[in-house]
Amino acid sequence: MQRLAPGTLPNAALEGLADGVCRTLVELEALLPISRRKITDGILLLVQQGYAERVEAGCYQLTAQGKAFAATGKKIGETRGPNTRVRKVRSSTLNQRLWTVMRMSSSFTIADIVISARREEADPEHLARRYVAHLVAAGYVQELAGRVKGNRPGSQGFKRFRLLKNTGEYAPVWRSKTNAVHDFNTGEDVPCAKPV
Repeated sequence: MQRLAPGTLPNAALEGLADGVCRTLVELEALLPISRRKITDGILLLVQQGYAERVEAGCYQLTAQGKAFAATGKKIGETRGPNTRVRKVRSSTLNQRLWTVMRMSSSFTIADIVISARREEADPEHLARRYVAHLVAAGYVQELAGRVKGNRPGSQGFKRFRLLKNTGEYAPVWRSKTNAVHDFNTGEDVPCAKPV
């Protein structure tokens, strides 16, 4: 597999969104010479940097900061200084990617956030459910009334959730010894209301 140069993915996504129009992943895939998975990774990096936002389900556009950066003609990672390169997240764990997608969404289902999983990750849907359950127990996420309609006959649909505490870019983690969620953004341990 060919390794891409640093900044390739966010710069490609930036190019696809540079005109300020809200575009879906399908539209971006038709415009750009990279796969949908790589486009998603690029958009996640832009969101973390504050250059892009999700306007509605599956539709992304540049923020005012992103438009200003695109207008300079510079590339992410090309120069040094504030807001010129994508800041590294502590680690590229599944929880970190799930957290980033939650932060981009007004509401979400497990299926919505599992799109950030990588192929080699075993049973990402189960892991996503557990992670969301810990965040619900700690008061970071709220389960919403009503469900999204399922595709199969007899399906009860999909639970919907909303992020209540968006404390920053780093994903909170559950610690089994204390049954608490540790928030790297605030440095606090938030107890879970019940064992998950």
